[in-house]
Amino acid sequence: MADNSKSLSNPGDVTFKTVEIQSVNGDVLDIKSFVVELNIYEDIFSNALQGVLMIVDSKELISGLPLVGDELLNLWIQTPTFGDGYEDSIKKTFSIYSIKNRMLNADREQMYSLYFCSMEAVSDNVTQVSKKYEGTTDEIADKLYTEFLKQKRCFGGIDNKDETPMIIADTPHEGKIAFVANMWSPFRCLNYVAQRSIGAKQKGPSFLFYETKMGFYFTSIDNLIKSQLDLSSIYAEYVFLPKPVDPTIELKDDETLHTVKPGLDKGFSTVSDIRFSEQIDILKSQDNGRFASTTTVFDIMIKEATNRPHDYSYSYPDIIHMENYRVENGTAVFDEKAKDNMTYPANVTRSALSKRFFRPVHRKVLTTTDDELLDYAPDKWLGMRQSVLEDISGLRMHITVPGRTDAEVGKIINFKYPKVGDGADKSDPKNQWDPFISGVWMITAIHHKISPVAHNMILEIAKDSFHTSFQSIARAPNPTPLAADDKEAIEEQNGTPAASTGPVNKAGWTHPTGGKGKVTSKTGPRQAPTSGASTGHKGYDIGAPKGTPVFAVKDGTVTKAGWQNGKHYGEGSGYGLRITIDHGGGYTSVYAHANEGSLKVKVGDKVKAGQQIMQVNNTGNSTGNHLHFEINLNGKFQDPGPYIS
Repeated sequence: MADNSKSLSNPGDVTFKTVEIQSVNGDVLDIKSFVVELNIYEDIFSNALQGVLMIVDSKELISGLPLVGDELLNLWIQTPTFGDGYEDSIKKTFSIYSIKNRMLNADREQMYSLYFCSMEAVSDNVTQVSKKYEGTTDEIADKLYTEFLKQKRCFGGIDNKDETPMIIADTPHEGKIAFVANMWSPFRCLNYVAQRSIGAKQKGPSFLFYETKMGFYFTSIDNLIKSQLDLSSIYAEYVFLPKPVDPTIELKDDETLHTVKPGLDKGFSTVSDIRFSEQIDILKSQDNGRFASTTTVFDIMIKEATNRPHDYSYSYPDIIHMENYRVENGTAVFDEKAKDNMTYPANVTRSALSKRFFRPVHRKVLTTTDDELLDYAPDKWLGMRQSVLEDISGLRMHITVPGRTDAEVGKIINFKYPKVGDGADKSDPKNQWDPFISGVWMITAIHHKISPVAHNMILEIAKDSFHTSFQSIARAPNPTPLAADDKEAIEEQNGTPAASTGPVNKAGWTHPTGGKGKVTSKTGPRQAPTSGASTGHKGYDIGAPKGTPVFAVKDGTVTKAGWQNGKHYGEGSGYGLRITIDHGGGYTSVYAHANEGSLKVKVGDKVKAGQQIMQVNNTGNSTGNHLHFEINLNGKFQDPGPYIS
């Protein structure tokens, strides 16, 4: 069951204040006890919220209520100790539009998924707009939303008189347009207006129309960045540490901004999983017009075409980017020197002819007297908009973090990604973090995964600039191979204790498992342990757990590495996965029954005594995990004991 207490015991705790269905005939039913998992999706490139509610139904709700689609789903989800307002909670009424994945389990309970979206999305789907609009883009956006989409936020048990707002940023807008909506939906109209919007202060044509749990936004990427960083306030700070670090080292630096909830448990900052979606794709960026493009404007009235090239490298410094700021004592300060911290080389191969946009203009057709409409000058926004939106989409990753009900897309976070390799100075706080990946990111999508006992978020975060200009970073030196006897360095690099090879004797021999394991069968006559096994044993069997490291017993050259007879198991498979090493002077050694995927050498490799070559398993004709080990002299089998003692 959901935790309905007011205390927050662990990051990711959640309270189901209201989860109820309002049927088409007005009946309201509390379904908190039926919930298996609630998924809610926000995306800065999506016009409306949507989600999936997974239900276990032992009361025959689907037939008794009944559930037929078009019901209302009233949700009020809250992180314990957070406020009851819209800023801190997920509080909204949604429309159920589909029922899928229905099945019956062994306990005669029905399981199914209710797909839902915001009520504004349903209204949009059945509304057509056919009228002319003219004016500044913020005025037109407000008219469209007020006339066709604006409605109450909540019904049922959380009924109130509040309406879902639309926040229009950077007003009054500079851009003016005129257009006729020809049976378009309201969302299509608002997307059309957003594409042509230029704000009062921020001139980047990057306006988007999207919905969050707070309401609808009509804002630009650069305004989202500037409005938060100018206040030196970000949503949260997240840290990814893939393995434990020395607890005496304090993992922080002075490049930290104030967060909206500074007193939260540090567990909220922990990233449990990370996946890079994309870092850079030069070919795709060239094809999409990120670096350069040409807009062909064709005036239908005078039958004249004009080509306007756009090169983003020249206009990049004019756009606000996330890493245009440096942090001084907790305050974000705009840094002129950081205006060129782009995520690709400034001289990247590009051509304005690789991406062409064609836009016809209908001058005077709309009977307007304004010759300054952006409709007549698509070259002022089209190429630049493509570049800016490609910037915010080019470097993306997904991180899994403890859930919070105050999260919103469009919020700025500080993300710290550890430096790796020899360049990481763990004693210097400023040199612990990757100079490119660490820094300021924007949340561009949220997947809330909420069960009755836990709330996790998968955040898509995006970055349009590097924290440090990569042209100013000294190239890392070539990695120095770790010495075989540097056990501490090997352990630190691999995160596991270094395998011990045992001593090398005066003749240059060492033990094949470093002395680990027990000799279960020696050279000589024996009873065959399995069908097809030899009765005259030609070496030692050393019983050891699967995965135990196996080492070359003497310097030499690998002559065989792979499966014997092409068979992996059973009769005729012989040694299974095995390695043979020629040590010179007529000596060879054989190592059999290796673990699949563990071979660390190939035919022709030179090896040293004590170098790991494979791991123990029981491939081939074998009855259990062990190493079969042989030493041969001029083709004759030797007793390995005296050599490896």
